[in-house]
Amino acid sequence: MAKNLDALAPSAQLTQQNAIYIGLTSILTAEQANAALKTWSTYFNDTGSVFNGLNSFARDVCKHYNKDDQQRELVRALNRALINKNNVVLEKSTITQNTVTKETVSQNIESINNKIANTSSVKDLAANDSLTNEILADESTIEINEQVISTPDFQTFQCVFLKLIRLIEENRKGINEALHAFLNELTESMPWSEAQQEQIFALMATGNTIQIRTYRPDQLKSFMKHLRSWMEDEMGTADTKRILNQAVKEVELLPVGIKFSPKNFM
Repeated sequence: MAKNLDALAPSAQLTQQNAIYIGLTSILTAEQANAALKTWSTYFNDTGSVFNGLNSFARDVCKHYNKDDQQRELVRALNRALINKNNVVLEKSTITQNTVTKETVSQNIESINNKIANTSSVKDLAANDSLTNEILADESTIEINEQVISTPDFQTFQCVFLKLIRLIEENRKGINEALHAFLNELTESMPWSEAQQEQIFALMATGNTIQIRTYRPDQLKSFMKHLRSWMEDEMGTADTKRILNQAVKEVELLPVGIKFSPKNFM
């Protein structure tokens, strides 16, 4: 559902601007980030999407500041910040008419960028996510097997995930590239082990995967929460709800859905 930035509630505008600013400071100074932030609304309004205009925005920002070799880094940082936008909220006073005061937020920027941009620091990033905060407390409880396994929750997750991808692509023509770019960034940003991430990457690439690593109860639910948020930004609440309900209903009829309900992920 295309929308104009001004049509968003003030709190939603602030949240989006905070996230974009955080992403920009991964390669720009505070002054440069402030200047670039002023142009971001144009890219948002052209696409009506938070995510779809990011590549063009990042390309133009990097070109303007002679940082062409850092475009990919900036896109990744912007995606991570938007994925975690509800966990990186700055004080409302730090952004006034798209302008952030360096003195007010410099300490926050350093702390937040360390948590979001450094994806190798799993526990730092996970500490920002209420759904994963508790389940990451005891690292020793993760079950690791070199043998191939097939847990009921992951079987159901695979079915729901693949059906959602199909339904999203059927509902919105041309969304495939943006969807998969988001899913790649989301998977890399999740506080998971490399093996857990690779299982999802394989599933996206081939429609199948080999499970050698289990997930804690809320890890997959947290992934679905972020996907739902992206869907609502891209497609609107009504279409998102309809697609999610359809995917759940279809999987509930399958043997895996009877064994482990897809509603557990919603």
